[in-house]
This record gives sequence, C-alpha cells and structure tokens, in this order.
Amino acid sequence: MIRSVLAAAALVMVATAGQAADGDPAAGEKLARSACAMCHKLPDGSGAPVGPAFANIAAERAPISAQAISEVLDQPQHAPARSQVDLPADAEDLAAYLNGLR
Repeated sequence: MIRSVLAAAALVMVATAGQAADGDPAAGEKLARSACAMCHKLPDGSGAPVGPAFANIAAERAPISAQAISEVLDQPQHAPARSQVDLPADAEDLAAYLNGLR
C-alpha cells in the first residue's frame, strides 16, 4: 500500500510538467473532503493519514496539472475515491485546490 501511494505521488510529480489548473478551488476542496479525505489529511487536520497529506503534496509538487490528477486517480489504490470523481471534469477543480495550498 505504501509503495502504491509513493508511486502515485511520484507520478504526480512527473506528470505536472509545470502546468497549473484553471478549475474552481472551492469545488476542488469539496471533492477533496468527500473523496480524498478517506486517505489524505487535509490542511485543517481532517482526513486520514494513509496517503501523503495534501499540504505536503502541494508544497513538494505544485503546480499540479489536471492531467496528473486524472492519471493518479486512475491508479488501482484510488478506486474508492475515483468512484466519487467525474474525470476529467473534476480534475481541474482538484488541481486548482491543491495548487492553492502552496
């Protein structure tokens, strides 16, 4: 599980290519709370410490592109979150939220 999370985090870093997202950060935060917090800590301390904290992802890998979000969410370990996210439409919002945390 940890290796899968680390691989997903590495994928985010590689796939960003310096692109920022144009999505809605408020909508991205809502998605993060409903779909991502089951495994990731959010900046307010809510969520679970299974995967990397969103603040750490943002600090270490921003800017994060919507394409990177889509690729990470397509990984098997993200299946529970993926079922709650409409890709690629929601990827822009999630990327905008993450990019706003840095």
